[in-house]
Formats: sequence, C-alpha cells, structure tokens
Amino acid sequence: MSHYFLDPLLRGPMLGSMLICLVSSVVGVFVYLSKRSLIGETLSHATYPGVILGAFVVALLGNENLAPFFVLSFAFIAAILGVYVLNFLQKRNISQDTALCFVLSGFFGIGLLFASSMQREFGMWYRKIQEYIFGQASLLTDTSIWTTSGICVLTLLLVMLFYKEIKLVLFDRTFAFALGVRVKWIDALLLGLITLCVVAGIQTVGIVLMSGMLIIPALTARQFTNQFLPLILLSAFFGMLSAFFGNVLSFDGSLYFLKEGSFPTGPSIILVSALLCLCALIFSPKKGLLFRAIRAMQFKNQCLLENILKAVWKYSDHSATFNSVKKSFHLSRFFLKVLVWQLYYQGYLLSYKELCLTPDGQKKAAHLVRLHRLWEVYLAKELDVQISRVHINAEEIEHILSQELEKDLEEMVQGVKKDPHEQWIPTKEMTQ
Repeated sequence: MSHYFLDPLLRGPMLGSMLICLVSSVVGVFVYLSKRSLIGETLSHATYPGVILGAFVVALLGNENLAPFFVLSFAFIAAILGVYVLNFLQKRNISQDTALCFVLSGFFGIGLLFASSMQREFGMWYRKIQEYIFGQASLLTDTSIWTTSGICVLTLLLVMLFYKEIKLVLFDRTFAFALGVRVKWIDALLLGLITLCVVAGIQTVGIVLMSGMLIIPALTARQFTNQFLPLILLSAFFGMLSAFFGNVLSFDGSLYFLKEGSFPTGPSIILVSALLCLCALIFSPKKGLLFRAIRAMQFKNQCLLENILKAVWKYSDHSATFNSVKKSFHLSRFFLKVLVWQLYYQGYLLSYKELCLTPDGQKKAAHLVRLHRLWEVYLAKELDVQISRVHINAEEIEHILSQELEKDLEEMVQGVKKDPHEQWIPTKEMTQ
C-alpha cells in the first residue's frame, strides 16, 4: 500500500482526495446537525457558471497552466453569490427549501447556457472542464496537495478557534444568542467553510457528487455516537477511509474488473463512502437495523416468558399443563418447550419437563401480576380510562415499569387491594 504515497502519479490523487475528504467530513458534521443537508448540493451546483466563466478566461488567455486557479476562483465567487442570493430570499420570508431549489436550478441553468456557448466557441476547453462536473481526482498533482493542505489547515484552525460557539449555535441558537454569541457571524462562518469545501472538492468528486462527500461520512459517524467531538473525529476518519479505499478501487480494482480503462476516482470514493454508511446503518451496535431487530426479538421473547410465568402463577398450585399454556398463547409445542427450558435455566421452574414454579418463579410472577393490576388501578382511578380497555394497556406496560415508577404507583393507589376487575392485587411481601 505504500506505493500510493510514494509513486508520483498516485500520491497526488491519494493525498489530495484524503485531505479534501477530511475537511469536507468535518464541515459535513455541521451541515448534518443543522439539518441543511441540501446546502452542499445547492452550492456545488451554484459553482457551475463560475467554472464555465473561469474556463472562458483560460481559453482567452490560452494558458492551460492557469486553469485550476481561474476555474476555482470563479467557482468560489459563484458559490459566494449563491450564498448571498440564498440569504436574500430567506430574508423575504421564502422557505429554506424553496430558496435552495431556486439557487440550485437557477445557477445550474445559467451554467448550462454558458456551457452551450462555450461548446460552440471553445470545444476543446469545454471537454476539459467536464472533469469539474463529474470529478477527476486522478489529475491531482503534488501542487494540489499543497493547496488542499492549506485549505485543510485553515478550516481546522477556524473550527478549533470557534468550536464552542459553533457547538452552541448548532444545538441551541436562542441560548447562544442569550450568552452573547454572534449567531449571524457563526452562520456566515459555517457557510464560508461549506463554500470553501465545495469549491476545493469539485475537482475530486465533481459538482454532481460533492454533497455526498459532505453528508455521508457524518451520517455514518452518527450511527456510532451521540457526542459532538467524537462525531467530528469519526466523520473525519470515515471520510479519509472512503478516500483511501476509493483510490484503491479506482486504481487496483480496475485491473480485476475492467479489461481496459479504470474506475473514475471521485465516484469510487462516494461509492465506498455509501457502502460504509450502509454497513453502519445495518451493523452499528446502538442504532444498526440488525442489532435493533435482535433487541426487539429479545424483548418480545422476554415478554412471552413473563406472560407464561403469570399464566402458571394464576393456577391455584402454581403449576399448569403444557396444553393449557399452549392454547392460551397459541404456541407450537416445540417453541413452548424452548421457552420452558429458558425459564428452567433462569431458575423459575422446578423442571424443564413440567410447568411448576420455584419460589423465585412465584415471586417473579407475583411481581408481574402486581405491576399489571396496579397499572390497571391507576388507569381507571387517575385517568378515568374505561375498565374494558385497561387490561390491554397494562399487558404492554408491565414489562417496562421501572422501580421508581412502581413506587409512584404504590403511593398513588395506596390502600387499594383489588384491581378494576375485582381481582386481588398481590402484596409487596409476596414479591420479596
């Protein structure tokens, strides 16, 4: 892997794209948390007329070496103009979505008009600037590394310098204003950072895909943490990881999957980033779909076990037959035996061959029945819920009542010995 950082042809694309992804991922966290995900898409499209005008100037001067400077400079000016128009529209009570749509489509439409004119006058230059639409990271050079390094250092310094203010504005604008934070200045700073990242990144992933570089790493990191600083660090890590493996896919992956040519680097970076995000959405321990499904199944299984305990407890001798429980819960005999084995393993049944509660099982079941009936009393007495409806609600809530809420229930329904259905409520001593 070291050849990616030593080979002059590979070093520019690799380091340049990693630095751009680093700074874009950090700024992307602010975009994601402020719920303005479309701002990156809007500003990247707003740069298109600037890209075309910059190419016009280069074509008139006839010096190809000046292309990056003029193209990116005019793109930055166009993006700043897009920010100004966006703020102007929002001050006129136009919704943010409408303003974003106006700027995106309007500026990109102007760019298309300029592009059609340029295609007729300077066909060769028109073909060359297409790299700014879809990205051409493979053309990044060592000079690009120094440029992106400067942008990266500047952005990170500004983020560290105004870290507290940015954090306050993102999470509570009113509180930040009350503390004396100049909210409008911080908003302007964030828009400036977004604009800088967009302009710096369009040569890597292009105008079309730039918003993905901002948002996807932040979304990936969000699946693993709720804290602000770890979110920034994780987003930066996933951004750089996407850039690295995107370059690997572009250069080495093409050898295995394509007979000739190579995968474009920019789309490869976005593809890897999207795959990482998809894996995080599925497999992250806290928020991943897989682990959430597992926890839901575990909770459902626990509720079923507790319901079986209650059903057995309600018999006079605290024992029941398999058939009676099977009919009550509509379970297959095999699944019921699996549940019975779990209860036996937990120490609530005397044997896995019969449904007879141990002393611990009787206490556990009595506690569940007590919670159920206390909640029924609370619903009927305090909330005036119809008696015919309290049972279903109590069946759901009894499994998640905390000890604190149980104490509050006992205080509110103190002295009540029967539930709304005239059934005895197990005493506290029966559960201990």
